[in-house]
Amino acid sequence: MSTTVTNKFMNAENINKINTVGIIGMGKVGSCIATFLNENSFSDKNNLPKLSWICSKYFTNYSIFPSLKIFKNINEINEIPDAIIICKSDNFIKKTSDDLANYFKEKLAGKFIIHCAGSFGIELLSECKKYDARTVAAHPFQTFLTNDSFNDFNSNSSENLQKSKKINSLKNCLKNISWGIECEKNDDFTVANFIKSLNGNPVFLPEKVLKNKAFYHTVAVAASNYLATSIYFAGLLADEIGINKNDFLKPIINQTVQNSFVYFDENSKQFPITGPIVRSNFDTISKHLEALKNDETLLNSYSYFGFALLELAQNSNILTQENYFEIKKIFQEFMKNK
Repeated sequence: MSTTVTNKFMNAENINKINTVGIIGMGKVGSCIATFLNENSFSDKNNLPKLSWICSKYFTNYSIFPSLKIFKNINEINEIPDAIIICKSDNFIKKTSDDLANYFKEKLAGKFIIHCAGSFGIELLSECKKYDARTVAAHPFQTFLTNDSFNDFNSNSSENLQKSKKINSLKNCLKNISWGIECEKNDDFTVANFIKSLNGNPVFLPEKVLKNKAFYHTVAVAASNYLATSIYFAGLLADEIGINKNDFLKPIINQTVQNSFVYFDENSKQFPITGPIVRSNFDTISKHLEALKNDETLLNSYSYFGFALLELAQNSNILTQENYFEIKKIFQEFMKNK
């Protein structure tokens, strides 16, 4: 099972502490961490880590961090903090790590180099490891809002209020989320303390998960991306037929999510699902597809969701083999004839 660090060990003496942090990349995750850490600079709580600098080629919202060092490229960085967090997309993490290693070399010794990608482990940071950096993969198991409202603020009160709300939203988005962590055993408590300082829940991933990080990350994708896609699709259908999304969708979505949490009970094997597919209402399914047949996007999307539901319902022994194949045939016939 996953290991969550307890407070008993969080207060242990003589544990290295991350006091200063630099962030490379100011996308969604980087913006949240940077905003949170930057606020610490104005806090009376001196035990909180402070933000030393950010490095981002495309960041232009200097008014958000007026007293902070902002670099465009790695070769401009003139100080190495206790930890450098790489918050770039998966495709650029290894290159960023390689660039840090090539530029700073032995200066990385003892420093924490952290990436936040879910699908990869510390192997992406191997070049930094060669110079005795302490490498960490720490994945925040959360979805983050887009960072699209920091540009073009001026001094008028309305935009200052908007900026203040955005900052508050970003600095609170890390609260109470779990971080899936891989690091050297000797660094467990330092890393756990740091994640705790971000208001997070540090969880050290077991060996089975570390050997298949891609599978681990599919859990986050299913919980967030696929759920958001389902809700967005329902909204498209509501718009097309002309019913109000707020009136009709919010109550049913909220209740569905609550119903689904029944499955999280360790003693429950129940698939909390209802509707025409699990009731094997063949005529209703056909009518739904008939109603959507003139819009290829809606028909395909509804059908693919139906196929997924079919597979899970069959796997949960909700459908008989006969009904499973009959419903699958209905979907296939409509898609073939669209």
